[in-house]
Amino acid sequence: MIEVINQIKSQDEYLGKGILFAATHMREDPAIALSKCRALLEELVNQLEQAQGYGLNDRIASLNGQVSDSIITQMHFIRKMGNIGTHAAADANQQSCAQCITSLIAVACWFYDIDNTLPTFELVEPKLTPKSENEMTQATPLQARYFIADAIHKTWSKIAVLTSDGVLYSEYLHFMNPRTFKHEGIDFESFKASDFNFGADEHGHGYQPLREVTCEQAKAFMLTKQSNWVARYLSSCETELKDDDLPF
Repeated sequence: MIEVINQIKSQDEYLGKGILFAATHMREDPAIALSKCRALLEELVNQLEQAQGYGLNDRIASLNGQVSDSIITQMHFIRKMGNIGTHAAADANQQSCAQCITSLIAVACWFYDIDNTLPTFELVEPKLTPKSENEMTQATPLQARYFIADAIHKTWSKIAVLTSDGVLYSEYLHFMNPRTFKHEGIDFESFKASDFNFGADEHGHGYQPLREVTCEQAKAFMLTKQSNWVARYLSSCETELKDDDLPF
């Protein structure tokens, strides 16, 4: 396995190191290993021009007919295992991690045209622990989508978060004065990055376009002269944000 991972690392150091991280942690913390595999898969899928949709499930599904059924199946397996690692950690186990890592290596080899010498295993999803009646009656948590407006002309970059209650939210500086942007009534499912541009409020016309990114990318994005506010804002929503393609 290490030989194949090293070949992947020679093509994509971040991916190779990420796979090694998951393999190293799968015994002591299988949940974090599964979550890492899903995050790495999402990075790969986001690089595919033919992958369409805002959620990982939709982007993988859009590859049907363009990518082999075997790769599609393994992508969906990694996605589901990552969701278990994040939202049902008690059900994560070492066997699931081994299968997930093997599937991720297969996808990476396909992506970078590397000869995959690892054997193929039957993919078996773990049985999830039944939810309690109290958990089943809880209100459905919010979902979120994330966008970045890149710097243009003399206007600095912005981050925007769209939650499933139809609110597009942002915090940014306008002539060094903090502004809070909040636009309600947006259709969460059908909204596209091309549907909105920043600038209309301040300059009369929208000229700063959006591009959709992952939650990790939004939280890690460096803003000019201000701190990244995304984690604080999500916390203020007073509800746990749900992955965009749950249930598992």
